[in-house]
Amino acid sequence: MVIISDISSAEIYPEVGALSIAEFAVWAGISRSKVYMEILAERLVPDKVGRRTVIWSSEAERWRANLPKYVVRRPQPEPVP
Repeated sequence: MVIISDISSAEIYPEVGALSIAEFAVWAGISRSKVYMEILAERLVPDKVGRRTVIWSSEAERWRANLPKYVVRRPQPEPVP
């Protein structure tokens, strides 16, 4: 059995084919609860393989590519009267 805390993100990069919910959470740097919230919001689409829920590598990359981009908002200088 693999302990999730022993897995680095490089070891479970989505090129492996499919990730479990726990593996995806480690790869994405989010909690398992957040993974389920993304699934409920239909931003992440898992599949079932038997009894196991998996996220395919292509779906993981699609999810990552569609994340909102961080925009730095600098305050505008006050106009000089």
